[in-house]
Amino acid sequence: MKPNNYKSTSGGSAFYSSVDLSQSLFVFDLDNTLLSSDKMINQKIIDAVEALKKRGAQITIATGRAFELSKPFADYLGITQPMIVNNGALIKAHHDNTIYYSTMLNAEVITDFYQLAKKHQFAYTLHTETGFYINDIKSTAYYEEWNRLYPHSKVPYKIVDDALTLKHIDAYKFLLIIDDEMVFEAMRKTYHERTDCTITKSHTSLFDITPPNTTKGDALKRVVKQSVHPINHVIAFGDNDNDVDMLKTADIGFAMANATAPCKAAANYVCESTSDGDGIYEILVQFLAA
Repeated sequence: MKPNNYKSTSGGSAFYSSVDLSQSLFVFDLDNTLLSSDKMINQKIIDAVEALKKRGAQITIATGRAFELSKPFADYLGITQPMIVNNGALIKAHHDNTIYYSTMLNAEVITDFYQLAKKHQFAYTLHTETGFYINDIKSTAYYEEWNRLYPHSKVPYKIVDDALTLKHIDAYKFLLIIDDEMVFEAMRKTYHERTDCTITKSHTSLFDITPPNTTKGDALKRVVKQSVHPINHVIAFGDNDNDVDMLKTADIGFAMANATAPCKAAANYVCESTSDGDGIYEILVQFLAA
């Protein structure tokens, strides 16, 4: 059920009441969508999600993050469906680690982008089932702090700057850190037509490389198909380019006020507030009140 391309979330409330919450799936991106800038979930949102679940709604997360960096937030929300992580390269249950779907980058892609990182001195991270492979020693402080804050979801990491070693790693995602916006866009223009991988942006400086035909939208279709719970309405929230396909796939797509232009264009509705405001909460309240 796609509503008209009505971009404001104020007014037009009739369509909220047409959604049967007991047969709906709510899908949330994490960074700059569900999470505020301090990387926390507003308690009001947690309470609203709990109210949705009491009405029979299904809940999940779809993120570019790796599983370990997403699991604590799945625990906070008590999600009821497998998580979509690594932009859809992995679908995995947070409560028992069951893998419902996975796909890996091929060795040639890893080698090519390793050489690109080496040439331009980009920091990189490879997401694997057993941890992270990184080349930037400064990144270790982040992972050490994460492991201290979330000991039940620790991130194993290893510093590796060797093409031969990386070539033999099974990786869901190769992440490049490209801080210069002009360089970022030039790289995206150069490589976006490769057919052996998927290129997207998940943050201002995060250049995501995943296996071919891997998007949150494709993963969302898999989650719905595999669900034992009937799902007739999918409601998705996002803020960046890696959310575009998900918002197009969902029956109802919401972009945050802080979203990128492509993300807003893909959405049916644009929230009136940012992830630091009450953007998601304001929408969930309307569903609960309908």
